[in-house]
Amino acid sequence: MAKIKVFSHFEFDELCSSNGWCDDNVEALTDKAFISICSTKDVCEHHLEEEDVHWFKRNHPNVINIDFDDVEFDINFGEEYGFIAKAMTEEQGNEIYDFVERNLGRDIYVHCRAGASRSQGVFRAVCAIWPTIYDEKENYNDSNPCLTPNMCVVRRIKRAAYQKLDIK
Repeated sequence: MAKIKVFSHFEFDELCSSNGWCDDNVEALTDKAFISICSTKDVCEHHLEEEDVHWFKRNHPNVINIDFDDVEFDINFGEEYGFIAKAMTEEQGNEIYDFVERNLGRDIYVHCRAGASRSQGVFRAVCAIWPTIYDEKENYNDSNPCLTPNMCVVRRIKRAAYQKLDIK
């Protein structure tokens, strides 16, 4: 049975590195799909003060790289700080929904910076839409039990499902 697993960025990079997964061989991993969530360039530059880069440098049929910040709505830090933190868009919710739907049957590995909010939002939405992907023994992680999902992420992905499945 396919599962969904959530990681911090560090854990995800370590997993990929230790398994030798890269752009050159990721498509051969027919039982795995990867959702990589990084922060926007503005937040990296003005808030994190470091790069937040995807392990896989390009999208593949089983890899989606997507950038949005850990906020539930866009926040304009205006003249004081000079950047905007960007929430997940409706389009990005649709992209993730379509990606998961195309990759059903594969284990899905999802990460964001801490593995605590954006990726947990994806986890919650995916498990709600496709409940057979959730296995309590396999998915529950004592160190990261999905306590603080980004609810904008949950809503955007669920809204994509409702629209595509014509649920009112």
